[in-house]
Amino acid sequence: MTETKAPSSSAVSAAPASVTRIARRHARPGREAEYEALIREMFGKMRASRGFMGAELIPPERQGGDYQVVV
Repeated sequence: MTETKAPSSSAVSAAPASVTRIARRHARPGREAEYEALIREMFGKMRASRGFMGAELIPPERQGGDYQVVV
């Protein structure tokens, strides 16, 4: 029987990997300002998290298009 060993601590990276999330969302017609305020409030809460690197809200190119949320 072969024994499997866990990697030594020197083989494991000390720096955590970063993650980028990109989401496309559609605001309800007439409620775009409310949606943007909600997303910016969410960003504010995320800033309190250790390791948070940033976020961006990209508005649609044309009326009624999708917003892009990058975190």
